[in-house]
Formats: sequence, C-alpha cells, structure tokens
Amino acid sequence: MLEKLLLCELISKCVIDYRQFGFRKHLSCGFAHRLLKRILAKADSLELSVHICSVDISTAFDSVIQSSVFCTLLDAGVNAHIVAMLSFWYSNSYIRVKLGLEKLSEPVKLKRGLRQGSVLSLILLNTLTSKVTKQISDGLRLDTCDLSLISYADDLLMLSFSLSVLQDNLDELVSGYGAIGLQVNGQKNEFLVISSAKQEAPAPTVSVDGAIIAPFSSPKY
Repeated sequence: MLEKLLLCELISKCVIDYRQFGFRKHLSCGFAHRLLKRILAKADSLELSVHICSVDISTAFDSVIQSSVFCTLLDAGVNAHIVAMLSFWYSNSYIRVKLGLEKLSEPVKLKRGLRQGSVLSLILLNTLTSKVTKQISDGLRLDTCDLSLISYADDLLMLSFSLSVLQDNLDELVSGYGAIGLQVNGQKNEFLVISSAKQEAPAPTVSVDGAIIAPFSSPKY
C-alpha cells in the first residue's frame, strides 16, 4: 500500500522521455513498432538511408547507482521527505549469500540496483535513464518530433539519417549511462543500415564503447 501511494507522487512529478514506450500507461511495444515503420516509410520517400543501432544494457535493474536515482528525483521536484524515505529504505537494505547448504554470509550492504518486484522500480529506472536519453537528439525527426531513439524499458534503438550523428549519439549515451552505473552489453548490440531502393547499401561501421560493429543484413535480436 505504501509503495502504491508513493507511486502516485512519482508519476505526478517525474517526466519520462516521450520516446520511452516501456511499462507506461496506454503505451506498448506496438506503438514503438508502428512508429519505426513510419520512420522507414518517410526515409524511403526521401531516398534517405536510416542507420539503426540496437543498444542492450547489462542487468540494468541490478546496476544503477542508487544515489543517482535519489538526486534525479530531487531534480524532478519530488517531495524531499519522500526521497529521504526511499533513500533510508535503500541505504538500510542488506543481502546475505547462501554458502553451501546451510551457512550464510555476513550481511552485505547494497549500493547499487533497484528492488526486484517493487512497483516503484520501473518508474525509478525510467526516470533515471530519461535524464540521459533526453540529451540525445539531431539523429532524425518525424514531423515535429525528434526520434533519435526509440526505447522500451532498458532496450533502445538509436536512429539517424547521418552515420556521424549516430556515432556521436552512441558515444553520448554510453558516457551518460556509465555515469549512472549502467553498462552497454557489447555482445548484443547490432547495427543495421536500411537504404532506399534507389540507393546502393553502404557498408559503414560504428563503435559502441570501443567495440566495432559492422552492419548486419537483418537483426538477430
């Protein structure tokens, strides 16, 4: 019950990136899919290539720096007493690891991660990651909306008509995510170039956190 009351306060104060479609009321991955189809249709009509890079975050819920979450909530205007309550709650969370069949380790204080199963964890993660993704722009626009990325929870597609802008945005994302404790999983990132039927498909590459990614003909994930 307490978490549900706190959730109402967070929803009223926290502004999530409008390009985030994950676990938000009245939105779903279907909306993101239709939006991507509109982007590709526009690019085809303009005879432009769309450079797309999928970005996978390793264990996002377990990795975020908790202090970054609380600072972000204060910046969003969440009541300071509520932030203090959440901070106290998290700062007094401990785990014990089972060693063998019966023995338990000494309690270990947690400084990273969000509570699994908590109704607050999704909005806390979305609020924190939105602080980073809101800085990502100039990749491409559809009508008046900047759509340099489309996000569903911790899965992202970075999009751009320009390869160099895509690379700049990827670098900014990796840096921003690193500052809040999130690490990009270099093994699962994929790069795809979708070209107009009147263009020859180029063969560029991008790098994500130092890992060179060549374009795939079709995505695996």
